[in-house]
Amino acid sequence: MRAPIPVVRGAAGLLVFTVLWLAGCSDPEALAREPAAEAVAEGLVFSGVYDVGLRSVEPEEERGFIRVQWQGGLFAVDNEKEWDVPRHAIVDGDVVYTTRSGHAWVRWDLPDGVASGRLTNRLVLWDVPRMLAHESTGLELREGVLVATVRYPVGKDTLAAEVRVEGEGPDIRVESAQGRESPYTLHPGGEALRFPVQAPARVLPAAEVDQGDAAARTGHQAIADLVLGYCRTHGGLVPESVDPDTLRVERVTSGTSWPASPYDDQPMRDAPESGHFMWERTSPTQGVYEGRGWDGAVVKHFFGPTVCRP
Repeated sequence: MRAPIPVVRGAAGLLVFTVLWLAGCSDPEALAREPAAEAVAEGLVFSGVYDVGLRSVEPEEERGFIRVQWQGGLFAVDNEKEWDVPRHAIVDGDVVYTTRSGHAWVRWDLPDGVASGRLTNRLVLWDVPRMLAHESTGLELREGVLVATVRYPVGKDTLAAEVRVEGEGPDIRVESAQGRESPYTLHPGGEALRFPVQAPARVLPAAEVDQGDAAARTGHQAIADLVLGYCRTHGGLVPESVDPDTLRVERVTSGTSWPASPYDDQPMRDAPESGHFMWERTSPTQGVYEGRGWDGAVVKHFFGPTVCRP
């Protein structure tokens, strides 16, 4: 757990802070920590909620928000914009918890997740205190500016970026050729996050979620096939409900057993729970089946006149 780093103003009332991450840097002098610079770094803190801006090609009215917060040694990201950033994420050292639905969380090894491409490297690039605290960081003062040279390893790679922090807030600018839609600006004063900044209680490791979701998809496909059989033998009508009784004839005809959720071993049912499903009959001849995994939907099947044609 990392302690928060306080922010202090310079003699002129303004602190300008630049962090340079260099991939493949081998000069040991670049990693020296000047005592004066280290003293300034030790006096820094980042508190409250920050709004994150980035270089986006989307029209402003279509943009959501991204907010981050450091609290109690944790780094949290609340996202309503980026497709490759989890909706919610909590980073605790080299462990990160993510959720897409807010219902259940997945536990990852952060370096492995980023190195494999399954987690965005922005979970590291936005975590400025993490970079400052890393043991490979070099610190120096250049004409009153604190410059930190960091080689941050992520798997076999090293992230390279430039971060500028200034003012009492402080305001932060992160620029990296390795960061999608860089540069990033982090401004203090954002609204509260939509979830508590703490280690979540309902968590499974990513490997177990992969295995469970694969089993869930198989079960959902079996049920979707039964719904398809129903509508094709009922003149295009879809069932009012999806359950073993409603689809009894289709089960007997196909010899299909009713699948169970891999997360509670209970028969799959119409409920917004891990490994179960949601059925919506939008009209007598149309319906939507949404199969859920551990953390939200993993499949979606649409039934209508075209699909249900015999």
